Amino acid sequence: MIIQTPLEGSDSELEQLLSNPDYCLQEKKNGDRVLVKKDGHLVVGFNRIGRVTGVPAVIEKVITFLKDDFIVDGEIVGDQYYIFDIISLNNETVSSLTFTDRQKLITNLLYGKSSVLSSVSQLGCDYVETSKRSSFEFYKNKWNQNKDNVDFDGVVFKDIHGEYLRGKSSLCVKYNFNNKKKFIVISVDQHRVAFGLLTILSLDNLVLIQIGQVDRKYAIGLSILRVGDVIEIEYAKSTDSIDSKELQCSVIVPTNWQKRYDVLLSECVLSQMYDFNLGIK
Repeated sequence: MIIQTPLEGSDSELEQLLSNPDYCLQEKKNGDRVLVKKDGHLVVGFNRIGRVTGVPAVIEKVITFLKDDFIVDGEIVGDQYYIFDIISLNNETVSSLTFTDRQKLITNLLYGKSSVLSSVSQLGCDYVETSKRSSFEFYKNKWNQNKDNVDFDGVVFKDIHGEYLRGKSSLCVKYNFNNKKKFIVISVDQHRVAFGLLTILSLDNLVLIQIGQVDRKYAIGLSILRVGDVIEIEYAKSTDSIDSKELQCSVIVPTNWQKRYDVLLSECVLSQMYDFNLGIK
């Protein structure tokens, strides 16, 4: 039972992001991504592909009493809603504003409100490189020391001048602390599940390649699977290595599985297998 994966990205990429004044850093919360629309007393949650999803009652109640109408993007962790971006405010689209200006709107929106709602703090928007570096090390060390009891699983570097684009918050580069990736199911039989990722061979040539396969007995909770489904796999790396035809690879063993209903196929890309992933959270 193995998955073959490319070796991780180099530290030089991290260095470039930490020293680049055009990027700030946010926590990457480990919860359920939910966009929330408030219109009067109506509160509706949506996942990333536009399907209506539930909002915990305690969060919905707090949002109902806010005077402004809005559409925000954030992460639900338990009974806490962490807002990291805003799309519209009082029927005015604000997605074309810079990331920095949108964060100011969120701060004003939540000022003095219940702690059930909070913004995701961002470091480095003031061009102070040292705060970004120290924050990165703080988050990474905290996760390594107590990964089962923290509500984040990485950080996101965001372009402070970027606008909000459909499906993603500005131009963002994720740095994951965990080994959790999203794959596309490409074949299923009574014995095995095979899964793969999309990779770009050229500007007009997008290819789905098989990354690995696993015995069905290990896919606990995934009794109903179809070709084209998206599954999220958390894995533990081994110290062994193997060679594939084109890539030097490391061997990883799946430890946890989850079927995802809120993930686009376009998110299941080969670049996930590096520490850095450009694009959608």
